[in-house]
Amino acid sequence: MSNLANTVDSESTHFLNQLAGEEKIRELKVAGVKVVLVVLSSRGMVFDRAALEQKIHLTYPSSKVYFYSTLAIPLSEVAPEKIDLLIDFTGPSQRRKWFFARHLRSRTKVTVGRNAGFFRAYIYDRVFDEFKEKQLPKDLLERERFAQREVLRLAGVPLSQKGELLQDLGKEVGSEFARAQKHA
Repeated sequence: MSNLANTVDSESTHFLNQLAGEEKIRELKVAGVKVVLVVLSSRGMVFDRAALEQKIHLTYPSSKVYFYSTLAIPLSEVAPEKIDLLIDFTGPSQRRKWFFARHLRSRTKVTVGRNAGFFRAYIYDRVFDEFKEKQLPKDLLERERFAQREVLRLAGVPLSQKGELLQDLGKEVGSEFARAQKHA
């Protein structure tokens, strides 16, 4: 095993670690989800509604996704009375309807969200608590991106980062190729 670890380059190791992380996230997948309600953050969204719906459909293919604002206004169709999975992106100090979280909790099998007050840490099944996070970004949008990714992770929705920039190896590969041709 140690020989294999020495032969794998850093880029391959990065992607293998990323795949292992996605497998851990898939273990959090909720079984039997047909109806998903997403409460969007009023501060900022990392993904637009179509992208969120696509990512949720990849994890829960037979589900119908509904979107609400933090003020309980439906942004698409009105969600049915029974909800299988609630994904709540409402963060701390964001304007929201009073007791909206408790109302949604009474209609939902599994709830996932952020600890945004009104005892959500106790009424939600899976909670991302920003207040306990040690390395939260200082920038507001980066903080929202981090928190929303964590909420999606708790909901079992993996986010593949295909667009991450890694170290440019163009000069190294080119020089190795030239040396290989010289010795051939």
